[in-house]
Amino acid sequence: MKYIEYVAYLLVLISAMIGFSHHEIACYMMAVGASALCLLHWREKYEGKNLRLKRIMRIRHFIGVIWLVASYYMFKEGNYWPVIILIAVVLEYYTIWIINREEKKEK
Repeated sequence: MKYIEYVAYLLVLISAMIGFSHHEIACYMMAVGASALCLLHWREKYEGKNLRLKRIMRIRHFIGVIWLVASYYMFKEGNYWPVIILIAVVLEYYTIWIINREEKKEK
């Protein structure tokens, strides 16, 4: 399952890099990567009692939707998609950092 996530992030990264030069190919790459990330984020569940981790998991579900919105704007050929990708990446790094920190506290 982790490899699917790596491939999805790689597709999103490549589509963001070639988004301005090869727009049509980048749109479809972004759609596949964003759909995979959205599904993976929505499959994540936290069954523990830590309220902070429960909140972070809800944020991760919202990030999956943000990836889809970025893909939509890429197809629409608007100039908003780089900003939306930046927002998603910042939220991804924040949630990953908090999850790692909270899991270390629990151990």
